[in-house]
Amino acid sequence: MRAFQQSVSGISDAAGAESVASYTVKAWRPLPPEVADITCLSRVGYTISPHAFEWLGLTLVLSSVTVQREARGSIDVAAGTILVVPAGEVLSMRTAGPAPCSVKTLLLGEIHLAALAQPVRSALIRDTALSGELAALFNELKLRMRLIDVTRRIQTLVERVIAVRAPAEPVRSAFATPLTPVRDYLRARATTSTSVDDLEHFSGLTRFHLARVFRREFGLPPRAYQMRQRLARASRLLALGTPASEVSYRCDFSDQSHLTRSFREAYGITPHRWSNTFVTAKRSAPGPAQIDSPRGGSHRITGIAK
Repeated sequence: MRAFQQSVSGISDAAGAESVASYTVKAWRPLPPEVADITCLSRVGYTISPHAFEWLGLTLVLSSVTVQREARGSIDVAAGTILVVPAGEVLSMRTAGPAPCSVKTLLLGEIHLAALAQPVRSALIRDTALSGELAALFNELKLRMRLIDVTRRIQTLVERVIAVRAPAEPVRSAFATPLTPVRDYLRARATTSTSVDDLEHFSGLTRFHLARVFRREFGLPPRAYQMRQRLARASRLLALGTPASEVSYRCDFSDQSHLTRSFREAYGITPHRWSNTFVTAKRSAPGPAQIDSPRGGSHRITGIAK
């Protein structure tokens, strides 16, 4: 644990962070998409609102927190734990001690998952060596490192994380209402309005029973859960450079102000600030980089920047 503490001692930088509601957020793309499809998040606050992403998330917990995760209820998580959060999964956090929550998240695009031998599932990993490696990687990414081997390091780390994953406990009761089909129904219709009547018909449950058991299972009532999926889609569209006005329309928000309010509540950052993170990364693509050759000496890498 000493090694992990030393690794994370320098990654509480708040420069460029945006403070909203009860927590502070910093988002950055350390490398242009031609090099690696990764986004870094740093979040500090007493509560972190329920949210989801359409990317795989590796979250390094830097303080004691209580995490609410789908189908697993609440669990206390110690500093140094890694949370593996698949795309679409909703989670929230609150502090489990006098200090605020402090977490770092690495969002990974599909290109970094294509070679995995097994699907990615939710997990809690308590491994000091892996936590130290992830913390060291965050430190280097904060400096916007331009080494060509960064993708190999990320790929190796992801493979090791997946290989040692452990189930995220506590696991749901065997007698719980089977609501996964309802969850999948809402995910598949993230950008369309779903009425209570639609959910009653699909689930076979009354609206009051469905709302109660769905919230117990997934941490949010159905409509709020669908909103988090809608926002996850919006975050991806914004990352692709889609204008906020078009995102509002495509994701079924009443107007752009509705998108902004909802996005900021869930992610602690405005849509403009979020999309600008990706625009900046494209503009700051590195030029030819000098790296060490594995056979000794060095050589120049070209073709990274457009």
